[in-house]
Amino acid sequence: MDTRKQELKDRVEAKSKRVEARIKELKADASEKSRKQAESLQKELSSVRDRVGAGYENLKADAVDKLNDWLRD
Repeated sequence: MDTRKQELKDRVEAKSKRVEARIKELKADASEKSRKQAESLQKELSSVRDRVGAGYENLKADAVDKLNDWLRD
């Protein structure tokens, strides 16, 4: 894997772990607002995982752009 794709992979994995931690925090809160936020983050995370499902080596330019947009948020 080239260094740019490895860097992207590392950044995506790091943010994914932060999002997973936030989902756990939100699930610990019983409010409806927190539940909805957790569901939204879970959908976002699932979408990211779907994009990289075939591996980072096989990512198309549009998928890389979408991942970079997600990383900027």
